[in-house]
Amino acid sequence: MELNETAQMNTLEGFVSAGVILMIVMLISENTMIITPQCELSMDVQLQQTATDVLNVLDIAPDTSLQYNLNLTEHVTGYNLSEPIPQNNSLKSLDTEINNLLGDILYNVDFVYIDNSTITNKHVIMHGAPIENSMSASRLITLYNETVMQTGGTWNISSNNVQVVEVRLIIWQI
Repeated sequence: MELNETAQMNTLEGFVSAGVILMIVMLISENTMIITPQCELSMDVQLQQTATDVLNVLDIAPDTSLQYNLNLTEHVTGYNLSEPIPQNNSLKSLDTEINNLLGDILYNVDFVYIDNSTITNKHVIMHGAPIENSMSASRLITLYNETVMQTGGTWNISSNNVQVVEVRLIIWQI
């Protein structure tokens, strides 16, 4: 019986080719970064931290690095409650400071407070509608009648009471 040497060579070439292809697939799969949904979670955490940091920086002001030298409490106490539209004159300085700190990140600011036993959510700075994966941070500000009078605000606070306002910063990236 005669052995077919060509058939044996073809079989050997097939095994070698399979080994080379297997090594290439392993090399590619080991050097390729696989993106998982956790990357989006990481971006959300960074966005959340950015919003918190902006409110912290504004609450710590005044500082010479900020243009208007007002802290967050002074911005809130100086707000004119009777303004019919967001971003009128009383909060332009707050809008400018947030814009300087956030850069290309879009944002809105809401004031949430209790008015005559009703929770009021006032949109005070609007830069569009937040997208699905927007993040928010909030900071509680306590207003006293003296502080409101000094800044020329229109909050109606009696001398014995305080007004707690939640400043909500909603941010998102496109």
